Amino acid sequence: MHITGKRYEQIIGLSHHVSEKHDHMSMRERAAQFSPFAALTGYDDCISEAGRRTDSKEIPDDDRKAELDRRIAVLSENIYSAPEITVRYFIRDELKDGGRYEVKTGEARRLDPLNRTISFTDGSVISLSDISGIDGEIFKIFD
Repeated sequence: MHITGKRYEQIIGLSHHVSEKHDHMSMRERAAQFSPFAALTGYDDCISEAGRRTDSKEIPDDDRKAELDRRIAVLSENIYSAPEITVRYFIRDELKDGGRYEVKTGEARRLDPLNRTISFTDGSVISLSDISGIDGEIFKIFD
């Protein structure tokens, strides 16, 4: 015996109920009722942040420091000509220990010995303490 057919026999032919109190719900609204629920808001972001890797800042040895100092001196003597240089520098991460290294190529505009920064013609400023390498045509005397 097939129970399903007998159980719904009385209502199978009836028309769809239309509420007098509530507006008809669109398919999009009906589907939204079944969308996933995030009980822990921000949990996925926390997991992603914890898994994001950062680099440690390299500590240059004495020879590397001396080389950087020589290049900064050469840059200081030639800054008036806005030489094009390429700088590798460290950017500290705002959310966790460490950071990342980036490379910038541009025309050096100003070397500020008091604040220990290099300014570029595009307005960017890099701290000398974050620089791990400087290169450019004006340094060819070292190569």
